[in-house]
Amino acid sequence: MLSAYKIGIGFISFCSLFLISAAIMPTKITVQRSLLIDANSSILFEQVNNLKNWQQWMYWLSADANINIQYSNITSGPNAEFEWSKNNDISGKVKIRESLTNKSVTTEIYNGNSAFSSEKWFFEESQEGTIVTLKRTFEISFPFNVFGPWQDEVIGPSFETALQGLKTFTAR
Repeated sequence: MLSAYKIGIGFISFCSLFLISAAIMPTKITVQRSLLIDANSSILFEQVNNLKNWQQWMYWLSADANINIQYSNITSGPNAEFEWSKNNDISGKVKIRESLTNKSVTTEIYNGNSAFSSEKWFFEESQEGTIVTLKRTFEISFPFNVFGPWQDEVIGPSFETALQGLKTFTAR
């Protein structure tokens, strides 16, 4: 009887701690990575702004022959988009929402029919080349926002891989 009481107190304590942690954690999460690339911002901008170029350097598109891509009539600039699917099992969509020539490209990423995140690519000229920054901002609802701090560790490496692919493809 006493051990059931201790288990109950432990469970209530764990749940309380979990909910208190979630209550103080932000629901808006941002993950960001930057890389200096020895290329002009105009070249890098064009690679990101034209969705057909992504297959040449974006790791998750170039590495998997089982991904089926359907482009819209517009493939570059605002309202350009493509839908992708893999083995009729998983799917998503990428859409360019905003494009500022040689400065930034903002995309919307949909996984399946529901999950949405916004990614923004920034291109900043420097004496050594162009600093390319990839930034994603998204919402995690309560109480799952307690896992927010780990999103950087989960998403960050994929951003690094994407930036490295862009660098390898475009560097002088």
